[in-house]
Amino acid sequence: MKTILFLDDWMLDSRRNLERTFVGPTRSPRRVEFAEPDAPVIGGYTNVVRDGRTGLWRMWYTVQGKQAIAGKNFNTFLCYAESDDGFVWRRPDLGYWKQLGFDASLRNAVKFDRYPTVTYKVTLDAFEPDPTRRYKLVAADIEGPITDNKIRGTLYVSPDGLEWAQLPGAQWYDGRMGSDTDNNVFFNPVTGRYQIVCRSSCLDRRVAMVESPDLLNWTDPLVALGPDTLDEPLPQFYSMTPWWYRDHFLGLMQVQRIASTEPSAAKWLGKIHDELIYSYNGVYWNRTNRRPVMPRGRLDEPGSQAIYTNAVVEQEDGQLRFYSVCYTVEHFAAEPPEPVKVDPTLVVHTLRPEGFVCLEPPAGYGQLATRGLIPRNGDLRLNFAAPNGRVWVQVSNAEFKPFDGYTFDDCIPLSGDDVNAPVRWKDGRTLDRFVNDWVRLEFKLFQSQLYAIHWDFRIQYGDCILERI
Repeated sequence: MKTILFLDDWMLDSRRNLERTFVGPTRSPRRVEFAEPDAPVIGGYTNVVRDGRTGLWRMWYTVQGKQAIAGKNFNTFLCYAESDDGFVWRRPDLGYWKQLGFDASLRNAVKFDRYPTVTYKVTLDAFEPDPTRRYKLVAADIEGPITDNKIRGTLYVSPDGLEWAQLPGAQWYDGRMGSDTDNNVFFNPVTGRYQIVCRSSCLDRRVAMVESPDLLNWTDPLVALGPDTLDEPLPQFYSMTPWWYRDHFLGLMQVQRIASTEPSAAKWLGKIHDELIYSYNGVYWNRTNRRPVMPRGRLDEPGSQAIYTNAVVEQEDGQLRFYSVCYTVEHFAAEPPEPVKVDPTLVVHTLRPEGFVCLEPPAGYGQLATRGLIPRNGDLRLNFAAPNGRVWVQVSNAEFKPFDGYTFDDCIPLSGDDVNAPVRWKDGRTLDRFVNDWVRLEFKLFQSQLYAIHWDFRIQYGDCILERI
């Protein structure tokens, strides 16, 4: 089954009286909390996954501290928590803290065969065939002070996310100042290569990537996305969280707005929000509406000044859940410039399946038509919302002439709200007769929103070397 999302018009041949509407996730009224009274302060680089085998929610987060072992000054400590519902979390006593010489406040610290200076984000690699490498972690070893240091990027792998082993020879970065951001690794099923989202250097706040065919040999950082002339003045791209979704790559990019009045060689102050971006191949990325996905909220709410969305989880019903580290203070350096409260809070947002963007008529009836499609089966399904409206579908040839029995008038109208609704015509007809034939789909909407088209097809817009979606 393939999915057409309406992030752009690439899959369309015609669109009349339909507007593209970007729909942001909704903040959950439930608070994220820990069952234990000595709740930790959640740091950056948080990730949450849901174990499909056990139903358990699992979270990794970093804690900053000053504990040292054998003369090594660790900047961050990687800790683990688990939950039955993703809201109330418990910190299991893993026992490794005793071996590492930590105090009991880090009883849920994970184990490393060699503890790195800095840990970034844990990722679960759904494409990994080796069970000992299902979980991956980007890390770094740092020599020297933060203002003038030597950084060597390292990688760790784990079968369970609790016991980590450094991958020998895997050096994804080697240079001065390093990449000070949410460095995270993912496998690209389109190119067959691994990629790490990073920066080209510490204060170059743009989205860069390094690539590897084997996790060992990495390219130099290459900038994949930077501000352009259509942006508001002086934005910087702080970091990016990507994920593979419905044959697309989606990303939440953290945009930092800076103060041009700040007397500093590097701009430390700034409000931060998430922006939706996407890619068909994971290498070249596109912007959307350049607006915050999640509004920052009131001044007294978590996230009023900064939102870093680090985790996206698809639930069993397809609904998406977003975990964001939210602040009521702007991004800052060592200390905020004013005596304000620094209180990072983990906040949850939710969104319907494929609910980022839809097409809907501004008034009256709207119509669209796809490019040519060659279906592999007749099971066409739609993600739509029309609680007080209708959606119709017809099947046409290259000249937009509908086939007999498959016109709008023959279609059984869809109404209500469904993320996977089957399309039928009179007498229960499906699209089985069109398998392996060239067709286009046409849609007519009234007081409705169309989020996605689900169908197993080949795309007919030329002889493509590699099918992207």
